[in-house]
Amino acid sequence: MFFDGDCRVTRPRFLSVDDKGAARNFEGTNLAPGDYQKGASFWKGSQLNYFAQWSEFDFLYGAVTTSPFTTSQGDAHAWTHDRTQADFTPWDTMVRADGWKTVDLRSFVSPSGEILVDGVWHKQSAATVWIEGYLYSDYLTALANYKAQGYRLEKLQSFPLNDGTFRVDALFQQNSNVDNALAAQGYSPADFVALDTARTAAGDRLDHIGSWIVSDGTVRVDGVWHHDPGASYFVQGYTVADFQTAHAQRQALGYRLDELASFYIPGQGVRVDALWHPGPEQAFGVQGYSVDDFRSVESDLRCQGFQLQKVSSFVIPGEGIRMDGVWHRAAAPAPTALCQDASVVAGPTCSGTVTVDMIDNGSFDASGGAPALTLSNTTFTGVGPHTVTLTATSGGQSSSCTATVTIVDGTPPTITAPAAVSTTQCLGSGTVALGSPTASDNCLHPPTITGRVVSVNGVAVSSPSFTGSSTTLGVGTSVIEWTASDGPNSVTATQTVTVGTRIESSFSFLVDDRAHVNGPGTSLAAIANAGTGTTRVGFDAFTGGITSVSGATVLDRATIGGNILSAGMNNVSGAANVSGTVTNFGVVSLPPLPTLPSFPPVTGGSLTVSSGTFTRGPGSYDTFQLNGGTLTLTGAGDYYFRSLTINNGATIRVAANARVFVLNTLVYHARFLQPTGTNTQTVTLGYAGSGSVSMEAPFNGTLVAPAASVGFGTGSGLTFTGSFFARTIEVKPASTLVCQ
Repeated sequence: MFFDGDCRVTRPRFLSVDDKGAARNFEGTNLAPGDYQKGASFWKGSQLNYFAQWSEFDFLYGAVTTSPFTTSQGDAHAWTHDRTQADFTPWDTMVRADGWKTVDLRSFVSPSGEILVDGVWHKQSAATVWIEGYLYSDYLTALANYKAQGYRLEKLQSFPLNDGTFRVDALFQQNSNVDNALAAQGYSPADFVALDTARTAAGDRLDHIGSWIVSDGTVRVDGVWHHDPGASYFVQGYTVADFQTAHAQRQALGYRLDELASFYIPGQGVRVDALWHPGPEQAFGVQGYSVDDFRSVESDLRCQGFQLQKVSSFVIPGEGIRMDGVWHRAAAPAPTALCQDASVVAGPTCSGTVTVDMIDNGSFDASGGAPALTLSNTTFTGVGPHTVTLTATSGGQSSSCTATVTIVDGTPPTITAPAAVSTTQCLGSGTVALGSPTASDNCLHPPTITGRVVSVNGVAVSSPSFTGSSTTLGVGTSVIEWTASDGPNSVTATQTVTVGTRIESSFSFLVDDRAHVNGPGTSLAAIANAGTGTTRVGFDAFTGGITSVSGATVLDRATIGGNILSAGMNNVSGAANVSGTVTNFGVVSLPPLPTLPSFPPVTGGSLTVSSGTFTRGPGSYDTFQLNGGTLTLTGAGDYYFRSLTINNGATIRVAANARVFVLNTLVYHARFLQPTGTNTQTVTLGYAGSGSVSMEAPFNGTLVAPAASVGFGTGSGLTFTGSFFARTIEVKPASTLVCQ
């Protein structure tokens, strides 16, 4: 007999029938279980429950017990087993008088040949009636009578007698739908399965199954179907091992064991019938227990709040009576899951991890103890809200809640600015290719990249942001601040960009009267003077913007197509036309003039050409003087001359991509021509001397004379196209420089 600390007999009341059949009543209060140890086994539950005291002469029923558990019916149960037919009826009458209803009975033949009966009673509102050990024809009569009285067939179970005949037990329950029950009696297993398939298709549910053995040793099956909602699943004639497998599978699918009854087949052993229905209740079953073991288990289960549903005895030859039983207990109340939102800072892969403790907001189990808590996911990737489900589980029940996990990006991107840029342009301002910064971020791929100019010539400026790899810059040194942003976080890096003009002097810049400094198309090109010498634009002259360390002088009727910025004081005639602003004493930052390569030792000697045609390849030469005839520089590459004189009337042809460098003396009175024809060749011309050079013939290309004073034109309106860098630049009257 099993008692736990919370299950005790509190108010015993029992009836006794001794061997003479006399009934006696006993009353008592607060008697401990030890007071009933004389040959007693007690069946305990939550309210009014019956127990049986097994002794040699008497059987006792009836006790009130307490338990921390409850059942779905509100009461526990009464039961008996192995009653003779003569004893079962008076016991049923007595129990019913106390308000109980018969919910199960089953007869079997004992090893001695006596018919014995098992029974179960519940406290329920629906009345029940039963028949036991009837001939089949008498059963049919009883069926018709009880249907007429409003009773529906709930159970039909045949059992064989030793003389080869069989008898029938049946249980009926008050129900308004008396016609929605269909019974099968004595079917072969195959026919029974076929009938169940048909009844299921018709919307019926199997609510009882029981097998029995006829005199020739074959198996017959009885069953009852009701036209009630819900599914059912049964096994018939399974081995014990196969039944256990099926039971585990049904449990996993949420089915509740409702019926379990074994029978013995000679030569084959024990076979099992079982029936399951979907349901939340907890179910417990035992199969093939001895009588004493069954009593012990029943006592313990009753104390835990389980209610006996079905009891069934069968006989194993040579071993005696064995018992099966099914108990139910209402599903424990589900625990309560309580959630709270959480925020997590994203890691290197823009993911965040949460734990149960971060999401749990006090989940609890009403029956005591802490429920097991699990999360649907613990790692979330991507900035923003994500949904997580917290599940609380206890006693086979669970509940869930959802929370929002917000992944927060707290890591700024990384950025590398492009390399510093030094470039030139024809206009006072223009689009400069800056290159592209490289940036990365743990969450935003790629991060948003913008740039803005934050200073020009060392002076902080406020300018709008731009995207892309280029922006418009003026002459001078600008600092670009690049920003990489992932939304909440940003990082910056800077790039220095130096923009010079393509026409620049390092000491003095003179644009004489009526001279032009043009840009592409109809624009005017910017000029720059990085030195302290004179910067002057003469009468009726045209230039673009002026950037000068020294103050600029602009005479009458001169046109300046841009801004004038100088580090000194400008002197601009009121009759001049300046399209931009005039800034005195500003900050001027100009790049240095391009440098020339070192001159290698002379290897090619000198040459004077007065007539005829001569050719030379790239190399280092001494003095070349061209008075007439033709000199052809035949290949691309560098040509070095100690002195080069190109007089009017001489012809010099130059291959594409040739560079000409002069160390000491340069006389330019005839232009460079392409290898054939009369078109001017584009050439890089470098002069390392410090003397004066008079460019008295058209020129296309780049002229670099860092230490020289270079005059362009003779007053007769010559045009020079390209980029021009010299210590002093003078554009002679009516001559034109075209920036390219």
